[in-house]
Amino acid sequence: LYRLGYIRGSPWIGVLVAGAYLLHPSTHNMTLFHFHPDTLSATAILVALLGIEQRKPLIIALAAIVVCAAKENFALTVGWLGAWLLIRGQQRWGIALLLGSLAWFGVATFLIQPAFNGQPASVFVIRFDRYGDTPFEIIMTILQQPHRVALDMLQPENLHYLVLVFAPFGMLPLLSPARAALALPALSLNM
Repeated sequence: LYRLGYIRGSPWIGVLVAGAYLLHPSTHNMTLFHFHPDTLSATAILVALLGIEQRKPLIIALAAIVVCAAKENFALTVGWLGAWLLIRGQQRWGIALLLGSLAWFGVATFLIQPAFNGQPASVFVIRFDRYGDTPFEIIMTILQQPHRVALDMLQPENLHYLVLVFAPFGMLPLLSPARAALALPALSLNM
């Protein structure tokens, strides 16, 4: 985070953001209890962002692999990062991250996970079964009835969750909606 701030011409902002990250309750919770792959992926996504700023494809690729390997649903965050790169005009890496991560998400979620979790379907199909019985039905419901998903996400407990996530940062991530939007996949799944 310091390095990202330094590259952007604001090393002290980098120090402040890094300090806020280290003081965030989630960071403490991940380190105080048993090992969480989320911890590795948080650092790896920051390394990917650094690779993007420095235009170093190998760093981007290695960091994206670490993020995707840490947890199957983090592939959606990498895919979202790819979409963000496409919007920024970096088509080559945007398409590579988007397609690669979505392919990995499909394989990990719909082939590997059901084969090893002792359940007939992915955890995500079970978790979102109110939207349909199959992955295709769930995706179609979400696309055709986004208001239904939005109403579910705007429940008071979910809004409270967002406050708990952003409050330790003084709500500052909301000042940069484009960058804060990178957290949408993870936040949406949690909500």
